[in-house]
Amino acid sequence: MTSRIVHFLQQDKQTTILYHFCTYVSSLSTRYGHILRSLVAKLLRGNSDLLAYVYEEYVLDRKTASPTNLEHLILTLLPSLSSERSKVTVRIILDGLDECEEDQQQRIISILDRASRLPTTSTVCKVLVSSRDTPKLTRLLRRKPSISFKDEIAAVSKAIQYYIQKRLDDMKLELLELQITDSQIEYARNAIVAKSDGMIICLFPIEDTIIYWHWKGMILWARLVLDMLSSEVFNFNDMKAAVDSLPKGLPEL
Repeated sequence: MTSRIVHFLQQDKQTTILYHFCTYVSSLSTRYGHILRSLVAKLLRGNSDLLAYVYEEYVLDRKTASPTNLEHLILTLLPSLSSERSKVTVRIILDGLDECEEDQQQRIISILDRASRLPTTSTVCKVLVSSRDTPKLTRLLRRKPSISFKDEIAAVSKAIQYYIQKRLDDMKLELLELQITDSQIEYARNAIVAKSDGMIICLFPIEDTIIYWHWKGMILWARLVLDMLSSEVFNFNDMKAAVDSLPKGLPEL
């Protein structure tokens, strides 16, 4: 979902998009220093003036890429994107904050909050943070206003059903060749839909600029399940055994 948001925002060539995806698959991606380096690298990409500044001020002076220096660099470079005559829009997107160590989550939220509240400049920076809900993050964001999708459970559930139906429709010819009937495909659809229940999205804005997104993997869960079926099913018995044993969450999949 977050990757689709990034792709959508990148269509606006007048907006600078900085993004980073944290995942347990790569422990490096969840480290605070690496997250900062990733954002700085995307900020410098294609900007010769900023590259020259970093080379002169950091490379030639042999400054280390420590978290403190990287924080200062980000907060220096963002205002430098604009000028008195031109206004620049920046969007920072961070996915999987909950994958980071708890002691680093507060530092990440703090630097993103500071980036979204730059001194009076023509650079307007807003941040989207995607994450599962955790007690730690709930405490960090407890005083922030929130917008919840909990009241949209029916609509979200219907969207998942449409996605599952579309994927199974795309697989239908292949499934029919395996002698799997329409009624058996419908059985699989109903089983996958039933086990996707209870996964909810919530949005929590921070100062109207930083958003905390509680995302329990609904579409990703369904996608992984359907990918598994498309590669591991060779007859209805295989399909039935697979869908009957499906877990209800990503960690068990």
